[in-house]
Amino acid sequence: MAKAAPGSLQETLIKKLDYEQLTNCMRCGFCLSACPTFKETGVEAESPRGRISLMKAAVDGIMEPGLRFEDQMNHCLGCRACEPACPADVKYGQLIEQARDAIETHTKQHRWWIKGVRKLVFKQIFPYQNRMRLLGTGLQLYKKTGIQAIVRKTGAVKVFFGAFIQHGKDYSGCFE
Repeated sequence: MAKAAPGSLQETLIKKLDYEQLTNCMRCGFCLSACPTFKETGVEAESPRGRISLMKAAVDGIMEPGLRFEDQMNHCLGCRACEPACPADVKYGQLIEQARDAIETHTKQHRWWIKGVRKLVFKQIFPYQNRMRLLGTGLQLYKKTGIQAIVRKTGAVKVFFGAFIQHGKDYSGCFE
């Protein structure tokens, strides 16, 4: 493994990725036929074997993980269809989760408030059943009290999500 710059994505990958799992991959290619992103694109880097090679290259210091690295890791559906096809029993799902976790702490593709919302939802709400129940109750009240109808009539959601709509992504229908 290479010596990484302190605080870099490479250093975080070195800490988080299970190096033994990276080296377990035999590069046999049995995973290729099981991978939906590889089937769709035909690009080696869009396969589990390709992504494992990219992870290992980043950890070994052969390549500097940048935006293209992030994109390749994020294109994976995380379906784990490749795992049963693997004769070496590589835990690809574990590796991709570790890589994405490392990327999430370093990415510049997300605004600060998106990171904050993700952290709140995935670390403070989803892991706690009582908080999920409370959220569900709140959503039921939102529908039953008529607030949902008011929001729809006034177009408040479109005002709130105006910035997304301007950039070609309309998320307003998600909350109406």
